[in-house]
Amino acid sequence: MNQERSSQVKPLIMVLAGMFLNIIGFLAVLPEHGFLGVVIVAAGGALMGMGVVTLLHETHRSPVKGAVEDRLRTLKRLYDEELITEEEYADKRKDILAEKW
Repeated sequence: MNQERSSQVKPLIMVLAGMFLNIIGFLAVLPEHGFLGVVIVAAGGALMGMGVVTLLHETHRSPVKGAVEDRLRTLKRLYDEELITEEEYADKRKDILAEKW
């Protein structure tokens, strides 16, 4: 769950930074400097767009795929740390992979 949250922080910052650039561009720079304001607003729009696309991509990832991979990694870690036997590892791995398909 922490990885999911951390993967959403950067796109949220991008969206917020883009909104900030748009506000500054429209309210402060555009009236005073014309073309520079247009450039700043365009950059803000691009930044917001990239952030939104990244957020949507992260939101629509297959939760099953991630869940299976996470469970297999956890299982492998338990086996590597000798907290479960080889037989338990093999049985549980088989069960997890059977759920996926």
